[in-house]
Amino acid sequence: MDQGTVIVIVIFGGIFIWVFSKVFSKIKEWIEDEVEDKKRKKFVDKCEKELKEFVEGDAEAQATTETNADNLHSLGCTYDTNKEYKKAAAFFAKAAMQEHMGAQFCLGSLFSEGKGVIQDFEKSRYWYNKAAMQGHSTAQYNLGVLYYNGEGGSRNVSMAKYYFEKAAKQGNTAAQQTLDRL
Repeated sequence: MDQGTVIVIVIFGGIFIWVFSKVFSKIKEWIEDEVEDKKRKKFVDKCEKELKEFVEGDAEAQATTETNADNLHSLGCTYDTNKEYKKAAAFFAKAAMQEHMGAQFCLGSLFSEGKGVIQDFEKSRYWYNKAAMQGHSTAQYNLGVLYYNGEGGSRNVSMAKYYFEKAAKQGNTAAQQTLDRL
């Protein structure tokens, strides 16, 4: 075998190894994304199931014929003001399941503070995220805090900064001040 043939074999071998590593890397990324999506869906399903059970566990929330999300949110606020957090959580849950941004934020706050529910930063992060995606600036800020502190999941400074910036763009002064300190 002459030197030219050897060089061609080495070059093609190197190209083959490089292409194979890129393909393998992409396949690995797809598998990891799919596993993460399954975990996320399982968590979301669990949250929604627990919320339904929570509402069913509150006789007053279950008996109410009120279905308007704004009115359910208002009832939750009334109970929250009166420090009846468990009842507030039940009404916020009913409104949050209807995608009510304010109720989602309030539910995130109750889970963050452990008022009326068992403190759970992962659930807090979930509900703040739902409200944040609808443009709730305080939810965006609070979600940034959870990411920055690593509460409810792993610490992620870039995600924290992302949410602080979203909130700051809406005039949230706490987010603006936090960004100034980062």
